[in-house]
Amino acid sequence: MRDTIIIVYMSLHFNTFKNYMYIKLCIINDLNNKMDNNKYQIQTLTEIRDSLLPKLISGKIEVK
Repeated sequence: MRDTIIIVYMSLHFNTFKNYMYIKLCIINDLNNKMDNNKYQIQTLTEIRDSLLPKLISGKIEVK
């Protein structure tokens, strides 16, 4: 009887651990996706800035 209780207890803890790891992986995955998106946005904004700034400084573009 005691062995059965220990096995059930260990099984419950293992399942809790698996669930914890799954949640942790989901969070890490989500953060990685957000980081990739941020990198893409930074690259896009940098390209826009690099193309507009010289035109702004030379007077080819005016800001109203």
